[in-house]
Amino acid sequence: MKEKTLKLLFYLKRGAKSKAGKSPIMARLSVGRTMVQFSCKTACSPSLWDSRKHRLVGKSAEAVAVNAELDSLQVSVCRAYEDLRKKEGEAVTAEEVKALVLGLQSDCQGLLYHLEEYLARFRERVGVDRSERRYKFLRVFRGHLEAFLRHRYRVSDFPVRKAGRTFIEDLEAYFAQEKAFKLNTTAGYLTVLASLLKDSYKRRVIDTYPFMGYSIRWDVGTPRYITKDELRRIIDLDDSQLGSYELVSRDMFLFSCFTGLSYTDIYHLTAEHLIEEGGMTWIRKPRVKT
Repeated sequence: MKEKTLKLLFYLKRGAKSKAGKSPIMARLSVGRTMVQFSCKTACSPSLWDSRKHRLVGKSAEAVAVNAELDSLQVSVCRAYEDLRKKEGEAVTAEEVKALVLGLQSDCQGLLYHLEEYLARFRERVGVDRSERRYKFLRVFRGHLEAFLRHRYRVSDFPVRKAGRTFIEDLEAYFAQEKAFKLNTTAGYLTVLASLLKDSYKRRVIDTYPFMGYSIRWDVGTPRYITKDELRRIIDLDDSQLGSYELVSRDMFLFSCFTGLSYTDIYHLTAEHLIEEGGMTWIRKPRVKT
């Protein structure tokens, strides 16, 4: 079978100008006999456009910046094409390459779109059976995911149906190498992605669950228990030698040691949970789950 060829050409849409007098730059992408056109989401002064080189001429700030955007887009197109070829062979179409590059898909919204929907549903349950702390963690993950999509794929969103094993491995590598996250931090974020994709699978947005057979690695470590001597040394610390933050941290830790409450439970503890009974003060509080 003859191998399909990939061609990408940039051209200026001179008939449409902005108030600043700039014309939008378009892309014409062809893969084999399939072809699509789309906006590069950038524009330039018509006088700077070289129709033969399909780039801006000169070394002006505008020329350098726009040419860099076009070069980046060209790299993204080539990368998307190669990624699709590994999965689909020669059946790749220009529309599929465009969809991957732009983070769109005709029959399915992107990951960030579904994540926002997932977060909205999670937010409604905060204070019922979900915690505010966990919600904030999910928002942080959303920021990291968006940064990853721009770094790895040069897109603002990514088709959820394309988020397969390769995508998961790329994200794990990004967290470990680019962000230098520790193993358990990476594992925590991958767990969020797994929850999102499982939710999409249950809602029949995707046909298969990408994490099936994928093992998220955790650094279990060896549990360490504090001794009575160590506890006494913490209690005997001179308050005058501790900063305000250290004082609060020390007191919360000691409170946890003597009550058995977790950090999350202490964080949500209020006066309403203190009960006077039999001449003593008791803590009556349901456990908080994230």
